[in-house]
Amino acid sequence: MNPRASKRKHVKSDTLTVRIPGREKDVWQKVARRVGEDLSEFARKAVRQRVQAVQAEHSSPWDDLLGTVRTDAPPATNAKVRKAMA
Repeated sequence: MNPRASKRKHVKSDTLTVRIPGREKDVWQKVARRVGEDLSEFARKAVRQRVQAVQAEHSSPWDDLLGTVRTDAPPATNAKVRKAMA
């Protein structure tokens, strides 16, 4: 078994602090509780949805081309290269 395969990948994260009026935070918390989420998860999902909406509205001219790029390549002809890639 490959020892690297058993290791867990750690995803880096960062902290974003947002200053909002207290009344708005209270409303967010109530709504989050109603849907069974904590405030941080509720806020993350809201921001993620907003980012996706903006990206969909202002897509890159390259987006249409990204699906056409192929990542597979024919096998290397050099035995040493094949062994290194294995």
